Amino acid sequence: MMISLLALIGGWALCLALIALVAPRVAHLRRQPAQETYYTHAAWASLIGAFWLSSAPPPWPFHSAMLMSGALSAPFCTLPIYRRLVGRVEALSRAASGLGAGSRARIRLLWFPLLRGPILLSCLISLVALTFCFMLAKPVHV
Repeated sequence: MMISLLALIGGWALCLALIALVAPRVAHLRRQPAQETYYTHAAWASLIGAFWLSSAPPPWPFHSAMLMSGALSAPFCTLPIYRRLVGRVEALSRAASGLGAGSRARIRLLWFPLLRGPILLSCLISLVALTFCFMLAKPVHV
């Protein structure tokens, strides 16, 4: 069971790292209003897929199913941060830099208070989702 837990957390961390690498490159693209709901719906669907995959392991090795289940639960865990960042962040950051705030001051006075609640909520959602995926898993003896 310990290897499956490590596979679950590893898949979650791998997907979060990929999201962190891709997000800054995608942030500068023009967004349509409907695209905001695409990410929300895709995150919900991936969470449902993660629960299904952890409860009914496919014929391939069990630990790879847990790795994929962890990776599928990661987009849902980033949803509170995404919802906070959509929309007004560019104007706030531009205004802070226009008023003379350096990068350290923007992090301390703008980003930390802005994202404190969503980051804590994301951590709580991650803990609940990973625990639920782990509790749904049926032990498989290989």
